[in-house]
Amino acid sequence: MNSKKSKVSDRPKPFTSVEQVAQETGIAWRTAKARLKAAGLLPVEGRTRAEILDAIKPPTGDKPGDSIKEKLVFEQWRKLKLANDEREGLLISKASVIGSIQRLNPKIDALIEQKIVNEYPAAVAGLDVPAAREFGKRFADELRREWAAFAEEWQG
Repeated sequence: MNSKKSKVSDRPKPFTSVEQVAQETGIAWRTAKARLKAAGLLPVEGRTRAEILDAIKPPTGDKPGDSIKEKLVFEQWRKLKLANDEREGLLISKASVIGSIQRLNPKIDALIEQKIVNEYPAAVAGLDVPAAREFGKRFADELRREWAAFAEEWQG
């Protein structure tokens, strides 16, 4: 018996009807249908949730003369979209990014200090230009490896 949970099961299922779109988003069926029709997304089968949610996105409510209701509807839509994006793994916390940068900074600082301030002057003294370039290339390669490790951390 396999007790591991599949990541796919955590994702929301695609919309299968205008009624489902209206029910899950809390907007009127006629409004959902009109917005989907205007976006050319009828029928909804085979469309991604993101496509549908973008199509039914209400007015922003930030224009002069927009009603409180329009502002409230937009905020409800935004909350739903953020929740969906979070479930689908499309959002990352600011703290995660900051933590990653804070872990990388000391490595990069130490590498730059060691190579440029301590090693470079002695290493290139008396060398011709091509040899000095080779030393610089090796240092650049070390920096690229550190940045590649940083990128891998975010690619999951």
